[in-house]
Amino acid sequence: MQLPPEHCPMIGDTTVDILAGKRAGAQTVGLLCGFGTEGELRRAGTDIILSNLRELHELLFPQ
Repeated sequence: MQLPPEHCPMIGDTTVDILAGKRAGAQTVGLLCGFGTEGELRRAGTDIILSNLRELHELLFPQ
């Protein structure tokens, strides 16, 4: 796709996902509908935290 990493989101539900995204230079989205807790994802440095997949859909595809 030839996009720079900072224009790509890394979406995950664990600290490993968030840390991998950060190391790659991507924007990170932590989802609370999986394994990670809000505190863990915040400590990992996620850029945004969403509660569920509906919120993710609204973020990616605003009306």
